[in-house]
Amino acid sequence: MSNTQKKIHALQTIRADVGEEVFRTSLAKIFANHILSMMKDKGRRLNRMELCMRVNLSLVCYGVEELSYGYFRKLM
Repeated sequence: MSNTQKKIHALQTIRADVGEEVFRTSLAKIFANHILSMMKDKGRRLNRMELCMRVNLSLVCYGVEELSYGYFRKLM
């Protein structure tokens, strides 16, 4: 199990305690950091829109609402 998967699993176990909004933003940060580090390792840069689309796709797979582009402007 990778470090990212461990973080996601730990976050899922406390999902009900922290609330959906905190869960959603924390999950987005985990996915964004993972995607950015993978792209850095490959020597490729992502723009904010690409990152937004990839993270939002991952969020939908976990059954939470997507985040706005503005969130990723603040994140990067």
